[in-house]
Amino acid sequence: TRAAPPTPSPDRDGIRYNHTDNRENLSIYLEHNVIKGNFSASAGLMANQNTKLSGFELYPGADLSYKITEIVKGYASVNRSLRLPSFTDLYYQGPQNVGNPGLRPEQAWTIESGFKLSMKGVESNISYFHRWGKDIIDWIWQTDVQKWHTENLTKLNTDGIELFTSFDIPKFLITKSFIKKITASYSYTSINKNSSDMISYYALDNLKHKVVLGLDHTI
Repeated sequence: TRAAPPTPSPDRDGIRYNHTDNRENLSIYLEHNVIKGNFSASAGLMANQNTKLSGFELYPGADLSYKITEIVKGYASVNRSLRLPSFTDLYYQGPQNVGNPGLRPEQAWTIESGFKLSMKGVESNISYFHRWGKDIIDWIWQTDVQKWHTENLTKLNTDGIELFTSFDIPKFLITKSFIKKITASYSYTSINKNSSDMISYYALDNLKHKVVLGLDHTI
């Protein structure tokens, strides 16, 4: 909506704006945890209301884990999530970017399962996840006008595998070391994109293979 008269920017001298918008978000959380022997479970529910949407939406989630041995634990989780479009997504206007005031929120269901290993000086994790995404927000290149335009992608399913290991070096050594921790991770991601002809800025352009090495030190 237009702001009249133009209003001074609160953090930039000499800048005035003539458009404004607002939205209010209300969330209510409930969570319950159960631990019995080697088994633990956590279930939660978020009721969310936004002034740009109609009524309350429910977002459930659940986590299960079981301690298989003293050092190995299996786990699984499922949850539903929401991401509102940013004001940049909605309204930004630039030389090559055009926002879309009609964007709908992103919604997704995600499941994940895996195993965690924890022993003296070593932490490891291997997991698999699948995400069913709906109305995913992305900047799509429009060839006819030569500009990026925000759109809701109807459907975007993602599968991934993640591996992570960390070594707490001082726990392996008798003497002090300036190296504190070494970490290594690998992830593989596969996206099932229905609109492969689209030129996407974010959602459809992903690293299929990703390797990260880390070193914590006190030189």
